Amino acid sequence: MQWFARAYARRIVNVNVNIVAAGLLALPPTMLVVNFTRHWGIRDEDRMWILAITWVTDLIFDVTIYFGLHWIANHGTWKNKWLDKAEHLIVEPAHKGMSFMRDAGLVQFERAILSPLLYAVWLGIQYALMWAHFDRVAAMLIGWVVGITCARTLHTLWMLRAQRLAREARLAAMNLCRHCGFKLAGIALPNCPECGEPTAAPSVPKPEVQTTSAAVTPVATRSASS
Repeated sequence: MQWFARAYARRIVNVNVNIVAAGLLALPPTMLVVNFTRHWGIRDEDRMWILAITWVTDLIFDVTIYFGLHWIANHGTWKNKWLDKAEHLIVEPAHKGMSFMRDAGLVQFERAILSPLLYAVWLGIQYALMWAHFDRVAAMLIGWVVGITCARTLHTLWMLRAQRLAREARLAAMNLCRHCGFKLAGIALPNCPECGEPTAAPSVPKPEVQTTSAAVTPVATRSASS
């Protein structure tokens, strides 16, 4: 279980796993509700009503389940017994000292930015398949698979970039090479001597130019002798 704890402690891993898991766990109740719409007098021709019910139901179950999974992954103490003290320094918790609500809210904010893409792809495909006389539940499943794949790909690229920038900033603050971690203290070179990566070498202070005011010799005026 140690390898699982190490992998699951990394934000880019557990965020993706938790979102996909929350989506999968939200599918059965959403499918059930969509299926029950047949008994609520909603016909196959009422596609917009079916899409609206799909969206609201999935949103409620997905967000609720994700908050639970996010707490388990990032704020629970279950994995501590599989990680020794040294590994706790290597595998930093995803929340980085933030409160649970702030941390989970940050992820939900990122998801909210990408959710228009997710639901546009999902519901668009679902609508098109229902138009082609697919069953409403089957159309919903196919749309979800394509939509979640697109959203997870973009979110992963986003998190990879954020992770890289955060790592570079952390290493630069410790005066280490942002690429290989080589100690750059006392080294004023444009490139890291270890890996050759360009560094923000400390600028050599320019010598202060002391300017002295030139002595102004008063010009003696000679009076014309009479």
